[in-house]
Amino acid sequence: MTNKAQLLGGMSRRKLLEYAVNIASVATATGVGIWGWNSSARKFDNCYYPANDPKRRGSGYCNPVAKIVSPSIEGSPDILIIVNDAWRKDHFNKLCSPRLWKLSKEGIVYNNFFVNAGFTRASVPSYLSGIIPKFFKGDKAYDSTGFRLLAKTPIPINGLGGEAIPNELLTFPQMLKKEGYRTILATQNQMLSHWNNFGNKQWDHIINLPLFSNDLGGKHLVKKAYKFLKKIKRRDGKHVPTLTYLHLVDSHEPYAQTSMNKKELKRQHEFFMTVKRKDLITREKLIPWMKEAYIKGVNYADKYISWAIDAIEDIDRGRRSIYTFIFSDHGEMFNELGEIWNIAHTGYVPEEIVRVPLIIRGTGLKSKVVEYPFQAIDIAPTILRLAGVAPSKSMNGESLLSENPNTNRMIISASPYETAIILSNKEKISISRIPLI
Repeated sequence: MTNKAQLLGGMSRRKLLEYAVNIASVATATGVGIWGWNSSARKFDNCYYPANDPKRRGSGYCNPVAKIVSPSIEGSPDILIIVNDAWRKDHFNKLCSPRLWKLSKEGIVYNNFFVNAGFTRASVPSYLSGIIPKFFKGDKAYDSTGFRLLAKTPIPINGLGGEAIPNELLTFPQMLKKEGYRTILATQNQMLSHWNNFGNKQWDHIINLPLFSNDLGGKHLVKKAYKFLKKIKRRDGKHVPTLTYLHLVDSHEPYAQTSMNKKELKRQHEFFMTVKRKDLITREKLIPWMKEAYIKGVNYADKYISWAIDAIEDIDRGRRSIYTFIFSDHGEMFNELGEIWNIAHTGYVPEEIVRVPLIIRGTGLKSKVVEYPFQAIDIAPTILRLAGVAPSKSMNGESLLSENPNTNRMIISASPYETAIILSNKEKISISRIPLI
């Protein structure tokens, strides 16, 4: 009778598994085949999940298959997107962001860049889809994504207590993935996880490090992403372009991502409890600490964003051109409106929330400062054109790299409570806030 050893060619089960993975790796590099996976408790060959979350291991939010690249995008550049959550424009300077300030001298800086919503759940889908969200009276901040009008099927209520983005919302990561780009999301913000319908429809791979996990801070996120991307590049070879999206939360309230001493941790906990208890009096006393903690968070993120840019761009050096976009999904408030409950980002859209930094670096781009107004929905068509893919007809934005930009634009930033109308002409930019009727 034939025994198991004979069936396995004399190889142990472990050796056979290693052999299969090696074959799969070669197949991936040549454009055929499927990867195997590591049996480790935390790590798949193409994916990281939190150790305390076994439910989602291997659940389909990763797609470990070889990429078939469309001929139309052969030679297309890699795209790197880095979003520093809650980073307001007036904190992009030599004091708060010294490294990015220096790096920006090698790219294009947009001094008047506006997001189209004041909080992550709505803002991120807007710049991924190129469509401005639409809210209705009675909506609450964080409960709605602002895209329910697009939904032909019922919108699910996600684990965070609000609507998920509808399946019908077409995004540029989804379009690039279809053409053969390898799409990678590395995030600490759970609004960008499967909770909000950010799954394998858009991303081949998700590196998900939840806020308050053991891997605290952007340092861990960018280093895991870099290590993972480097491995992917080795397997894919030169013929597969990548879209990599990093979303850091070090400057996001409750500002817990930096290295804090015991006193700072106590204040951070006090702030967190004021939000939970709606304790406005204590929160008002903590505003000076909030501002200080926010600057530390921005500075911390600045260090590791600049490290990620250098490291990831270095992977592509001599292999493929790369374009890097650095911006934020919204800003932050510290009682500038004189209404103590309106701090951090509560859904309102004053300038402190809607005006954020934007820097673009890339092959052939000349260093300059752009004063013309642009908006977040311009991100999607810009990236698609760089990749050689035609933007969807549903996208409302224009290219950020246009030689003849529209200098008389009306930009809309929507929220469940009010709408910001940003008007521009050759002389000035004005922002008007209109309550939602």
